[in-house]
Amino acid sequence: MSMVLNIFEHIAREHREMEAMLQKLSDGFDRSTFDKLDISLQAHMMAEERTLYPAIKSGAEDMVERAQEDHDIMRELLEDLESGVEYSETISELVEIIRDHVRDEEEDMFPTAREMLDPGRIEELSQRFNEIDERIVQRSW
Repeated sequence: MSMVLNIFEHIAREHREMEAMLQKLSDGFDRSTFDKLDISLQAHMMAEERTLYPAIKSGAEDMVERAQEDHDIMRELLEDLESGVEYSETISELVEIIRDHVRDEEEDMFPTAREMLDPGRIEELSQRFNEIDERIVQRSW
């Protein structure tokens, strides 16, 4: 039995962690929470873009394109937050897009991916997701 968290469980766990950080940031700007969210979210998006998205793109192109567009918007919003522009409005937008994105992934993309990918491929993607995610987070601290 592999000790690596299944990619779907790993992504969902990170979704919960980011939701908690967003909740805290919704109450007001906090530098350490923002930095942690920024690093975690950047690592999470890059790991998804290098593992799950390419693995299912051929059979779920619209879904992957929509998810990628969400990521691009999230990156812009993180930059806006970093520069301090319209904080409460920007954090609300980020909360909303992440909420919708998480729902789309967990309710639509995950079941589709589970049908498309065999257990060996899921194991391989899980390992790769874990490596990318950890490497980015470690390099950032």
